[in-house]
Amino acid sequence: MCALSVASRAAAQDLFEIQVYPYETVAPGVTMFEFHTNFTPSGSKGVEDGVYGNNRQFHETL
Repeated sequence: MCALSVASRAAAQDLFEIQVYPYETVAPGVTMFEFHTNFTPSGSKGVEDGVYGNNRQFHETL
């Protein structure tokens, strides 16, 4: 018996993924902020399959 499988093209979009690194816990009553900045200077344009283009897109996460 021979099985034939066809691989289809997979696509994903997560332009604003944030990597969280472990670090020491700050003392009680102390607050720490970090900025995560993403900018795409030259990317896709228009809308394809309901996904908007990312040309010149800027994203800031606090």
